[in-house]
Amino acid sequence: MIAEDQHLHVFKDYPRQYRIIIILCIVSYLLTIVIFIMIINTHKVETDLKIEKYKSEALDQKFSLMSQHYLYNFNFLHDLIHSYSDIYRLLNNKDLECAKIELNALMDKTYKEFNSIYSNSIVLNYLLNMRLNSFKSNHIECITTIEDEKINIIDFNTQFYFFNYILDISEKQIQFIEKDEYKIIAIKSKMIANNLIIQCIIPYVNLNLEEFKNNLYSILSQYHCIIDISKEQKFKIKLIINFNKT
Repeated sequence: MIAEDQHLHVFKDYPRQYRIIIILCIVSYLLTIVIFIMIINTHKVETDLKIEKYKSEALDQKFSLMSQHYLYNFNFLHDLIHSYSDIYRLLNNKDLECAKIELNALMDKTYKEFNSIYSNSIVLNYLLNMRLNSFKSNHIECITTIEDEKINIIDFNTQFYFFNYILDISEKQIQFIEKDEYKIIAIKSKMIANNLIIQCIIPYVNLNLEEFKNNLYSILSQYHCIIDISKEQKFKIKLIINFNKT
């Protein structure tokens, strides 16, 4: 109709029912456009709300982590001052043998505390700091030796899922262990012949090793790696992951 030179005249010549149909079609198209715009705006509002929700959750998590840090550091410094006071008192009393024992205990505790919160992996540091109170209350010792920053050839997301899975599994297994001497998690990485090697020694009681191995392969699916798991001493397994470049 619009293609005609006298489109209004042509439109008038249409039968009445056709004119009504054409008008309704035009109205329906306009309504469709309006509804489509409303859907887009609604979707945008929903997306904005989700973003705000994620921001709020991230802020809450940061606040929780900061609170944990504050409480942990406060308790650690309180215990440190108390230990210094004990050592000073022993030195004043010229009890050198007891002072030496207290000093060695303080050095050992400080070394363990430092190892529990620091490694060359930013992701692992974050995950360890999140678990500070849990580790302390459950007498869990975590030893990390990330010898080379080339751990970061593994992207941060994969590092997060991998280390988080290892720590979660370890905590669950530790629930079945009573003696503190077996509540140890050791994570180590180094470069050997240009290959990144990650070694973990974690508590083991009733873990399904086949499922554990398959889950690790799934987490590390984008990397070419070989995973070996062997039972060590009582309540321990050794996990070795060799990341091949080929």
